[in-house]
Amino acid sequence: MRVCFILPGFCADRADWHIPALTSLIRALSEQVEVVIYTLDQPFRRSTYLLHGATVHCLANGEQSGIRRFVHWAELRTRVARDHAVKPFDIIHAIGAPEQAFLATRIARDLEIPSVISPFTHEPATQRQRFGGRIGPLRTVMTRLALERATVITAASTWRARRFDRRWIAKLATIPLGVDDSLFSDGPLRTGRSLLAASSLSRVNDYPTVLRAVALAHEKLGDIRLEIAGMIFRREATALEPLIAQLGLGDAIRFLGPIPFPSMPATYRRHDLLLHGATEEHEGMAVIEALATGMPVISTNVGIAPSLPQEIVRCVAPGDHEAMAAAIVDSLSSDAHAVAAHDEGPRHVRRHLSARRAAANFTVLYRALMPSSLGPYANLPDFIASRADEHRVSMQEETDDMPPGWSGIYLDEDGRLNDREE
Repeated sequence: MRVCFILPGFCADRADWHIPALTSLIRALSEQVEVVIYTLDQPFRRSTYLLHGATVHCLANGEQSGIRRFVHWAELRTRVARDHAVKPFDIIHAIGAPEQAFLATRIARDLEIPSVISPFTHEPATQRQRFGGRIGPLRTVMTRLALERATVITAASTWRARRFDRRWIAKLATIPLGVDDSLFSDGPLRTGRSLLAASSLSRVNDYPTVLRAVALAHEKLGDIRLEIAGMIFRREATALEPLIAQLGLGDAIRFLGPIPFPSMPATYRRHDLLLHGATEEHEGMAVIEALATGMPVISTNVGIAPSLPQEIVRCVAPGDHEAMAAAIVDSLSSDAHAVAAHDEGPRHVRRHLSARRAAANFTVLYRALMPSSLGPYANLPDFIASRADEHRVSMQEETDDMPPGWSGIYLDEDGRLNDREE
């Protein structure tokens, strides 16, 4: 199979991880399919190179804006069509923002091949909450058109999949991205009281709630400390300073700033409990990375967290600092949470949330979408409805070992590709 990826960017070299989840996925996928990547953004230099088993075409020379952006969109369509004429692509897969999804589905329609889109987010309201600022009408239209044209839409968690409009359910599949389990490997049993939050200081990660929870837990336990690893935005950091002083946490909070990705496994291993306070989440890679090292997690019930075993990930409602504080106290007051995460976390990630598992799931999806399989059918629901029994068997074999609550590819009783829930 030859798969064309349209991404928001990719690594410049082996030392650059760019978006780690995408990098790990591409490395694993390139062992099973031929991967060709096109990007109009990073590494912001016009080039073609081989990296992690993939051929990468960066069509931009510096950041593009205004009319130049539209010129490069047209160039991308021409370039993909030209390469397709030389050696055809079987699938076009876009991962990222509305721009990538819109371009992928438009190009796939031109070439008459299937398209898969994996949007990081799909609602303008969510984009405003996560990134701030206004989402213009162009991006809103691009999102709608991409969702309409895509052969398959994937979400990285059941929580996210349920937030898509029901009109897309016939072509919605839940496929989590995974972590490199050779990098994020087992760590020691956690026995201390060092807390970690591993996410940027953005509004969506709701650090005020996390700080209030830590303050309440600090009153009861006395000797806990919280370190925050992630991008620090000046406005958000400045807004937190009065709250930290008001809560009396000046000596209990430390900002680590952004940590190089290869150093993150060691960061998880030297802390005892991960706190994740996001109000919305596509997946939640920090939760998976922590579990891969055997670290217990307390998270809001968004993204992948609600689908994970309760004994290793304890969930609370977003914004509920009292519930999070109670979960912190309960976790640190006995060794039950730490032992469960140490024993089960790495095993669960290896079996179900590794980059290799994600690559295998996407390969199953690509195989079902091969033009030779689709035949005369114009879309995936018609195709599956016509051959439900045959493909239900072949695809179910890929997911038989998934535990209750797992979300992965399968064909449901109506012959539709959807998320698994038991």
